[in-house]
Amino acid sequence: MSVTSVPFIVGTALLSGSVVAAGAPAAWRVPRRRPVVDAERASGVSPGRVTGRELIAIFAAASAGGAAVATRIGWHPALAGLLVAVQGGVWLAVVDLRVQRLPVAAVGAITAMTAILLGLAAYLQEETARLLPVLGGAAAMRLVYRVNQASIGGMGAGDLRLAYLLGGIGGWAGWWGWMAAAVVPFVLSALGGGLMLLLGRRRGGEPVPFGPAVALGMVVAVLLVSR
Repeated sequence: MSVTSVPFIVGTALLSGSVVAAGAPAAWRVPRRRPVVDAERASGVSPGRVTGRELIAIFAAASAGGAAVATRIGWHPALAGLLVAVQGGVWLAVVDLRVQRLPVAAVGAITAMTAILLGLAAYLQEETARLLPVLGGAAAMRLVYRVNQASIGGMGAGDLRLAYLLGGIGGWAGWWGWMAAAVVPFVLSALGGGLMLLLGRRRGGEPVPFGPAVALGMVVAVLLVSR
């Protein structure tokens, strides 16, 4: 990226942060399946309305994700689809930290919007063949998550649906991007779970919110996009 691209990167970052922060209150309206005290103790997220500190953290995370995507992709038709995936992942991570589950409808909507935008980008660039690894990556990631659920467990319906989005982004990024999307979330989830255990925010055997690790996995995959 050239120096002249800095305003573009900063603008994309600020826009991304603003959009996700504006949608943050909706994350606090997703109903819990666990008592408030359990979710609060496990995640550290306030059970009521979003606080100023949390809003700043959400804005910062979304801005960082937007900057990463803009830096790697630049002015490209795929930018919109990748931003929707990454920023949607940030929003889902917030929901997962708060209620320890991912709303299936929201995951489906983000995945569908990403698929439409990437499909349009492939058509505009006359690279429709690039959609084949996207579809294959999505299906393969779903299989990985199914096998993990069957052997280890701990994943909900939202996590399994999110595999399509993660695998599709990895497929768009290329082989190394897909591998990163497959491995990074599990590594980060294990490390995060261990840290939460040490800090007393999680008891042994309790599930670890997987959404944040998936969001970071998508960012890593985008950074490895082959062009």
